Amino acid sequence: MMDSEPDVKKRRSDSKGGVSSSDSDRWTPELAEVHEKFRSTLKSKFQHLNEGVPNQGESRLLQKIYTELFLTKGGGGVNEEHESNSCSLKELNLSFNELHDAGVQHLSELLKNPHCKLEKELDLSNNELHDAGVQHLSELLKNPHCKLECIPLLMEDHHNGAPQRSCESCAEVPDSSHWVLVKPEVSTEESVSTYSLSSPAGSYECAESGLRWTCAGPVTLQYRFTDWHVFAEELAHMQLGPAGPLMDIKLMSGELEEIHLPHFLCLGGSEASVCDAVRVLHGRESGVCVEVCEMTRHHARLLHPSFSLFGLVHYLSDLLFPKVHCELLLFCTCITPLELHTYLVPNDPAHIQAIHKKEVEKRGVWIDKPGAVGSLWLKDTFCVRTLCPSCPSEIQPKKNLNLWPPSTSKFFEVCMKQPEEEFDMEVISSQHTEPIWTVTIRRRDYCQPSRSPGQGSSQGTNTERLFQVRPGLISGVSSGVLRSMLDRLQVHRPPVLSSREAGEVLQRNQVLQDQVSCLVDMVHRKGDTACRIMLVLLEELDPHLYGELHL
Repeated sequence: MMDSEPDVKKRRSDSKGGVSSSDSDRWTPELAEVHEKFRSTLKSKFQHLNEGVPNQGESRLLQKIYTELFLTKGGGGVNEEHESNSCSLKELNLSFNELHDAGVQHLSELLKNPHCKLEKELDLSNNELHDAGVQHLSELLKNPHCKLECIPLLMEDHHNGAPQRSCESCAEVPDSSHWVLVKPEVSTEESVSTYSLSSPAGSYECAESGLRWTCAGPVTLQYRFTDWHVFAEELAHMQLGPAGPLMDIKLMSGELEEIHLPHFLCLGGSEASVCDAVRVLHGRESGVCVEVCEMTRHHARLLHPSFSLFGLVHYLSDLLFPKVHCELLLFCTCITPLELHTYLVPNDPAHIQAIHKKEVEKRGVWIDKPGAVGSLWLKDTFCVRTLCPSCPSEIQPKKNLNLWPPSTSKFFEVCMKQPEEEFDMEVISSQHTEPIWTVTIRRRDYCQPSRSPGQGSSQGTNTERLFQVRPGLISGVSSGVLRSMLDRLQVHRPPVLSSREAGEVLQRNQVLQDQVSCLVDMVHRKGDTACRIMLVLLEELDPHLYGELHL
């Protein structure tokens, strides 16, 4: 249990090395020996912590970071060694730790301490938090001593997460940062996905779309993405262009104080003129109307909104070709020969998800590389090239592609017969003299290394592993294993599948192979964590098939 604030202040004022006089009386040699043994056990058991460092998967020794969160020797003070340590911890991953609401309450109190050096992100995903725990985190983010920018809470689907926001052009444009990042529950019916979100009082951001909201009490809302084509005539008549996703938002219960709609415009260098040109479009049965809004770096803010089809637009007469934030997406569709699909699109979560859906349906595997390319002019064209002297690539189409309008069929296909162990890929824009995106692609990024029977488990991400064994699962999973798998994926905490999704698998088709195919694809779309859980359950439910697939 954490000490109350008055006790903590008293101990600090009485101590020079982090232990008060009252603590010193209790700090016997025997107790010190037990404490040191306990600390050593923790250190050996949890030798590395994932901090979310730029090189994904890199970890740091616990010895190098444990002092940053006040693991102190003795009663509760911060000793001189800890206070003098000047380095800061940027991100800390505490997912899958079964903290629950009580643990989060204690952690929140710790992070309110002005000496705490955790500055950017605390990942608490998959910790079974309820409203009480989320409320503690919301209050934490409002605390003036808290330096955190976001707190991911639920099961992560990395490639569909909140957009990466790296743009030097608009870095000075103000944007609020204290938002609790939450993952919605997703249900799909007739290929249309509906996202459901519930929250207690606080400020929140949806990890799928970037949609933000603030509320003074509990709320439940739903939304789905809609294609701008439904308003094609209205946009042409009013001389408007899309500036973000079109979203059909419904408030199911409670009241919202504010809603912040995402946009992909870059406000850098021309903030005033861009803001003057942007409006919120409301679509109703009676027609469409536009409303003035308050712009921030990545959102448009509306107070006490009335809900309908929502989307941000800009007047073409004032802003014909604005600068927009862009994202690059890379997929592998074949390993031998290597075939890659490369997309460059405005950072519109609806369009990005449409691309992922199309590629998954065609058995494409997303390659996890930094995607943010900053901002480009909407009139830009671009091309792709590879740097691999020993294996030239064939790239189609051979001409530049236009950035606008976006389309799921607008991409470069890169084909290489026998690429080297690693090679570089670049994207070149017509408006820039230097490449706007450069990355090294290694063999392990798109395939598993060859492995003889009896060797250890396959390498690569779990999404890749599940994709590689998809044919074997479709032909090898029995009806009993399928039903057990569906049950276990629903009762897992947090659930991987909803009961509705499980029913969709069974009701879609009476052919077993089609049901298994539907399940595999459904889990694959949910990301790496969901795929890992399914593979673990397969090993438990059908170890023979698991062995045959060399997992």
